[in-house]
Amino acid sequence: DKEKLLEISKECDYAIHLAYINGTENFYSKPDEVLDVGIRGMLNIFDCCIKNKIKNLFIASSSEVLHEPKIIPTNETSPIIIPDISNPRYSYAGGKIMYELLGKHLAKDDIERIVIFRPFNVYGRDMGMGHVIPQLINRIKSNNFHNIEKDENKKINFEIQGDGSQTRAFEHIDDFIDGLEILLDKGVNREIYNIGNDEEISISQLIKKIFKIINQNISVNLITSEAPKGGTNRRCPDISKLKLLGYKPNILIDDGLPEVIDFYLNH
Repeated sequence: DKEKLLEISKECDYAIHLAYINGTENFYSKPDEVLDVGIRGMLNIFDCCIKNKIKNLFIASSSEVLHEPKIIPTNETSPIIIPDISNPRYSYAGGKIMYELLGKHLAKDDIERIVIFRPFNVYGRDMGMGHVIPQLINRIKSNNFHNIEKDENKKINFEIQGDGSQTRAFEHIDDFIDGLEILLDKGVNREIYNIGNDEEISISQLIKKIFKIINQNISVNLITSEAPKGGTNRRCPDISKLKLLGYKPNILIDDGLPEVIDFYLNH
């Protein structure tokens, strides 16, 4: 709502644009809404900054713009790509690529500082159901695996998309906030920064960690299936650029998972 945005952004010093339709399932099921909210929302934010003379704009891009990077860990200069424009999955990445183009080249005479950042698989309590960690926990909960008695020595089958070798580098929300605060203070105009944790982990390892925390008695047999077309096999950020500004992720996946699991098991 452009008029509401114009009203609430009066006398602001900073605009931090995070709004988007998230969740991989949405990329496939409603790409029209993903693109509409993404592009229209970004242009509205630029208009607000120009009209209300907001001099600092921070734009959330995404690691999705990288698709299948050739170099892991991946830095900010790696090519961004949409490999198949007909695949609705890339509605999300396409919108985020547009964000980076706009952030690099639009309103140079009106907005003094624009900083673009790429979050890598941020997770935490109360993050909705559109991401892999809460989805896995919810499936375990709905099958009542967390209540299996210790003396049953239960072995269960658990189906996953893909073969489990796909990797991600998950970043706890507290570390992400630390990184964003550093960029608010020190981010350089028209630069792009990865915000993430460079602790790479496979999906099969992630699932086994979640099961171990929930119920150590369970032995898991992963049943593989075909992965959705357009998925990424490996993703891990090179965070050297942000480290030069003083950033250091502090929460490893083993330390961050328990509170997230506790939240989703009890809500």
